[in-house]
Amino acid sequence: MKIIKINEEFYCITDEKFNGIFYDNIPMKKNSFAFKSTIKILEELFKHSLDLKQDYLKYYYQEYDDFETYLYHKELLESDIIKNLNIKEWETLLKLRVDLSNYNTITLLEYEEGIVDTLNQFLEGINNETKE
Repeated sequence: MKIIKINEEFYCITDEKFNGIFYDNIPMKKNSFAFKSTIKILEELFKHSLDLKQDYLKYYYQEYDDFETYLYHKELLESDIIKNLNIKEWETLLKLRVDLSNYNTITLLEYEEGIVDTLNQFLEGINNETKE
């Protein structure tokens, strides 16, 4: 699971079966202020996300030859960016749409230096816990 910024938009590459954050794997004391704040930020981050692969399969698979072509034409991502994403067959691309959040998540991502790297490290830790 990894958050990336492309052309002023935030995306997340994740497992196709992504169905939310695994709260049991957050390495904090349950019900603490830090735990509750982290949960709120993560929920707001993913609340309005759009699973682009599901969108493609549901509405556009007949219009575009493959998912990459859909990303190129519908999401207007450059082919070199799509290639560098290196999305595996079992992965999907979530468009996070953080600007729809009530929690001002866009400000956090845009102006808090290093926050995307920190979130990626945190999400990787959560992801590794679920695989063990």
